[in-house]
Amino acid sequence: SIGDTLWFKAYLLDKVNLTGSKMSGLLYVELDSDSSEMVRRISIPIKEGLGWGQIPLPKAIFREGSYTLRAYTNWMQNFGEDYVFSQQLYIGAPSEETWLVRSTASLNRIADKNQLHADIKLSRPDKLSSPVALKKVEVKIFDEWHYIYKEEMQTGLDGSLKLSQALKDNAEANEVRVQIMSLEKDTYGKILQIPLKLNRSQNTDLQFLPEGGNLVTGLKSTVGFKAVGEDGKGTPVLGGIFDGNGNEIVSFTATHNGMGSFEFTPKAGQTYIAKMLKPVAKVLAYPKINKVGTVMHINNPEQGENLEINLSGLDKLSTDTAYYLIGTSRGVVYYSQKMEFNKPDLAITKNIFPSGIARFTLFKGKTPLNERAVFIDNKDHLNIYIIPNKTSYNKRDSVGLEIAVKDKNGFPVKGSFSVAVTDDSQVRVDSLGDYNIGTSLLLNADLKGHVENPGYYLNRKDKQAWEHLDNLMLTQGWTGYDWKDVFAPDKPQPKFEIEKEFKVTGVVTNLSKKPQPNLQVIISSQKPSFVASAITDVNGRYEFKNLPAIDSGSFFLQANNDKGKAKAFGNITVEKFKASKVPENVHRSLPWYINTDTTQLNYIKQRIENSKERELKLTGHVLKEVKIKSRKVIPGSFNRNGDDRVDLSFDEEDIKESAVMNLYQLLKQKLPGLKVVDEKGLPTLVYNKHMVVIHIDGGGLPIMLGANPGVEELEEELSKFQIAQFKGMEVMYSEKNMVRYLMQRSFWINPHFKGDVMARSADSLKTGYWEDDGDRAYGIIPWIYAPGYRPSYLEARVNVKTNNPPDIMAIDITTHAGNGWYRNRAPGVVTYRPLPVMRPQQFYSPKYNVASTIIEPDFRSTLYWAPDVTTDQNGKAKVSFYTSDNKGKFTIKVAGVDAGGGIGDATTKINTNNTMP
Repeated sequence: SIGDTLWFKAYLLDKVNLTGSKMSGLLYVELDSDSSEMVRRISIPIKEGLGWGQIPLPKAIFREGSYTLRAYTNWMQNFGEDYVFSQQLYIGAPSEETWLVRSTASLNRIADKNQLHADIKLSRPDKLSSPVALKKVEVKIFDEWHYIYKEEMQTGLDGSLKLSQALKDNAEANEVRVQIMSLEKDTYGKILQIPLKLNRSQNTDLQFLPEGGNLVTGLKSTVGFKAVGEDGKGTPVLGGIFDGNGNEIVSFTATHNGMGSFEFTPKAGQTYIAKMLKPVAKVLAYPKINKVGTVMHINNPEQGENLEINLSGLDKLSTDTAYYLIGTSRGVVYYSQKMEFNKPDLAITKNIFPSGIARFTLFKGKTPLNERAVFIDNKDHLNIYIIPNKTSYNKRDSVGLEIAVKDKNGFPVKGSFSVAVTDDSQVRVDSLGDYNIGTSLLLNADLKGHVENPGYYLNRKDKQAWEHLDNLMLTQGWTGYDWKDVFAPDKPQPKFEIEKEFKVTGVVTNLSKKPQPNLQVIISSQKPSFVASAITDVNGRYEFKNLPAIDSGSFFLQANNDKGKAKAFGNITVEKFKASKVPENVHRSLPWYINTDTTQLNYIKQRIENSKERELKLTGHVLKEVKIKSRKVIPGSFNRNGDDRVDLSFDEEDIKESAVMNLYQLLKQKLPGLKVVDEKGLPTLVYNKHMVVIHIDGGGLPIMLGANPGVEELEEELSKFQIAQFKGMEVMYSEKNMVRYLMQRSFWINPHFKGDVMARSADSLKTGYWEDDGDRAYGIIPWIYAPGYRPSYLEARVNVKTNNPPDIMAIDITTHAGNGWYRNRAPGVVTYRPLPVMRPQQFYSPKYNVASTIIEPDFRSTLYWAPDVTTDQNGKAKVSFYTSDNKGKFTIKVAGVDAGGGIGDATTKINTNNTMP
């Protein structure tokens, strides 16, 4: 929930042996919104591969919605998004006034059109059986941001609404949503956004993936397949493979999460097609069939000690080149065998590979012919035992736990572990182990795409799980290394460096941009008070280490000449962290208030009862609905409207609390929905329907773009404005405030985009002096200046008779210096606000004892969190905590690693009754 703190422990391990990495010393952890915008990013120190920290979730920064937690090092950015840890979650804003939603939706094909049917029931959070009955609402159906249907309706006695509407074939299934707005006086303007999970059967994607990569005439192959619905999840499918005469050769049925496999032997002279019969009938592409080649088949019995590998077609290969079978795991070669053409069968001992995914590749020279992934389970996880000191507990009772860890041979293990204790009545238990450390490291890290319920494959509680795991290897493990890159003689220099620790580096240059050696650079900060100096090397580079933590402050850097005085010419730069672009969020989490289960509802009830922020309400962030109770005054503001004509105001404390680095990030955080779009060939900053203009200390924002600028170029330019010197930001968008704002300023005027650009004063707007076409005049707001081109403008129509304001949002920024933003700053000086290094804090857990004076109700969902539990030489550790006022079951989860690469998870439960100790 907004207002909570997200606690985490990070394991940065060497991929080969799973021991703590000795490379990177900084880990970046961020939360990205469902619009693929980074909302909060921190860094934490990593030592011996371990680190822990927290991300507070204040309402000043976070809005209700789906987020993706991502974690990576700077070095990991060289290898693509597949190596980045990613986990989705929903951050909610529970309120007594929130309506709960039960929603089902379906799409039917009627007269060649997609007909949407949605059944929605609204209830109150106090009781699921308390419907929002007989209430007038406005219902809109959106396809992304364009609504395609609007109707005023009334809920039924059971709070129900039934919707039916045709959708276009090109409608994005993941973007269709229903918006419900209350029209009742007591709740007018309350808005619910209800994403609809839709799957059009005709858009089911089915792919066939031959084992080893190829189908070859006359050779029997195992073919894996996977069917995926529009929601990105596996879906049941039924079909068959047919020859050119229409005869069904083999049928197939998905057995788990849309996946399955079948055996197939193509015949010479035949052509084949694949047909999907369910959920919809259609013809599909089938893999190409080679006339000559090899087929790899691997039998991986769950209980067997050996892998059985068959390579058919070897006898048809040319003998002028050697062929090798290579077995790799975690990027290391563990098996290599030169193939003999008359010996196509091999037996390979599994235990020569570490647990996890192994890949076998058949090479002709350096050319891969076949590749197959298998899963190796050596059953070598750590054995973790959690021993409570009692069989049951009372309310607010002391709980003592002994944790004992042993390896697979029964020897005690020294290692680092985390302990989490949660209330089963409020927190859903991860019964499948989807989020176990072993699942993340051994399975998810080496497979392409999203793996549904990965814990199912590793825990294997039913007999078919091993077979389903092999189908997963056949499909999502179908492609592995890019061998062209592996064998490339000239590998490009990595773009991102290894970061051992937080430091500030840069270069000092002269007017000719040549590096300046042997110059003094001074770095300082005010809070905390700190000063240090360094000397530039032969390349003009300086470096500062062991710097103090400044979560929201800035460093001031100054380059001095050889006489120790401020450098009067040249430049000093700071090398800043550059993160790769946030990937688009495809799988969004549903809001907490949709199809809520009992466990989640209990959590919400407890949250509401104990929340000190009861003003939190589930409403859309729409400008006209913002109600300002009091405005913050910005001292020395250059806003000519005055503080009484401002819609939103953010003071210096708000800006520091944002924990962002630049103007673009600040705008995105404080004005959710703000974005850069292409407007008539020009990148334009917009908020909903408003075009945004920005002034700093009363002057324009000096943005310079090149010819044919794009959206990303304007985003980058806005990101160059560091906010370290910002004292306040004021926003105007309402009619009364924008009319006054426009009266205070002069504009470039060009009534019909003909002739020269003319200047008109604010009085012209006030008196209606403008040339017009009837009762409208055209005001043009200067925004972008492109070198070598005439000024380009945003058009704003103003009705001079009624003074209707244009669709413009004005943002005024006030700085400490009050001199505006100038690029020609003083030479040899730079201000740098670094990404904060978050230091770990202590998780609060109350202590109840004889002298305790705590009388507030205690309904914590998480009772205890300790990321730094270390077992001794006997493999043991002890922790203690207190139960809450809730009765029932609590889940204790322990996870961690040892120094030798062992990993493990364990859970147990304790019971509490309803009596005080």
